[in-house]
Amino acid sequence: METVGATRRLFVCAHKGGAQRPKVRRSRAGRTRSGTHAKRNTASQPRGTECNLRSTLYIWRRPTGTEGRGQAIKTIPELETLYEAVVPGALAKVSPRLTPRYREWIGASRFVVLSTVGPEGTDASPRGDIEPVVRIADDQTILLPDWRGNNRLDSLRNIIADGRTSLMFMVPGCPNVVRVNGTAILTADGDLTRSFERDGKCPRTVIVFTVKEVYFQCAKALMRSGLWSGEDLSASVPTAGQFIKELKSEFDADAYDNGYGEYAKERMW
Repeated sequence: METVGATRRLFVCAHKGGAQRPKVRRSRAGRTRSGTHAKRNTASQPRGTECNLRSTLYIWRRPTGTEGRGQAIKTIPELETLYEAVVPGALAKVSPRLTPRYREWIGASRFVVLSTVGPEGTDASPRGDIEPVVRIADDQTILLPDWRGNNRLDSLRNIIADGRTSLMFMVPGCPNVVRVNGTAILTADGDLTRSFERDGKCPRTVIVFTVKEVYFQCAKALMRSGLWSGEDLSASVPTAGQFIKELKSEFDADAYDNGYGEYAKERMW
């Protein structure tokens, strides 16, 4: 059995993004090499890939033009001809501030998806808590503490570069979600971070979100997916450790998966 110390090293390695893309050299003979030689099998390999049959390494080549993606829709009028007129209720439900009902709903949520945009692209980050995931300061302001994570800082970097931000709140069992669009800043103000203190620990920073619009999302998506049906499908999908091992063959996926719960227990806040 892995010791806690050994297991911790796996997690630190994983969260520092240790997996590196293998270097692949192509010979003039049209082969792909990754330590060994392999002839190209053009009859069986998928279009757009070169396959090293010995190392089972696949290299994806981006399709040119619109091949494999369909014809792009390039104008708003072109898009609107494909759909019927917007449902009036979809516009009437939008509020420029947090009404008492929206405050009540958001106050019951322990999970939110934080969406940001920056120079390097977009990012969507799940945020959760054992209590309400955010604090509502007033009808225009939402406070989201940044508790311990993997220190990639993707969302935080984006907020500094481009304040446009969205929040999507969920409540277990509820078929609706609540969406909030607006802007955000990041602060390390001592009084504010200390106000979120839990078990002697405080967040390093707090996201201060200014509301521009808030509305609930139609329930169809969650109804179609049966998200709250109670069905546990986790055994049918790869684990976190398996994702890492796929990129770094020597990684101990079982030790990572079996020990992560204990590792994370002391690092929630």
